[in-house]
Amino acid sequence: MEKTGRLLEWICAVFSGLSLVGLVIVTLGRAVAQQLGLDLPGEGTLAGPLVCLFLFASVPLLVRENGHIRVGLVTEVFGPRALRVESLLTALIECLATLLLTWMVYLFAGQVALDGLAPQGLADRLPGAPVLYLAAALLLLAVFFVLDWYLERLPRRGGQG
Repeated sequence: MEKTGRLLEWICAVFSGLSLVGLVIVTLGRAVAQQLGLDLPGEGTLAGPLVCLFLFASVPLLVRENGHIRVGLVTEVFGPRALRVESLLTALIECLATLLLTWMVYLFAGQVALDGLAPQGLADRLPGAPVLYLAAALLLLAVFFVLDWYLERLPRRGGQG
């Protein structure tokens, strides 16, 4: 499970990093073109899918590192058993919410594949559905990482863990 987790984490990091580099290149190209008085066609159209990939590739990484914000004001007074219940409920809610978001993105990708998004200019040649399907797959990785995180913290039989 650990090797699979690392491979999936690496895949998310590659997508996140490449999309961030792409955003930097688009932004730099836009700034240089603006200084030279040139029009850079489609730079806004390229930025949208790159932001989408960066966002959805970063969510699983955030979940993997358990880097999201948790407010411990109430849980500080919980005992060990209540903390385990809270951890289970948090993981379940997080999984359900992420699965719902994944389903919504997947349905939207199907709608884009069928109807399109009334594209303009370069967007006529840039398909949006593959980016959205990839975003849905990356969100599923976030669910995997939540479950992996929770299962790692479950008490093991025989007093281990």
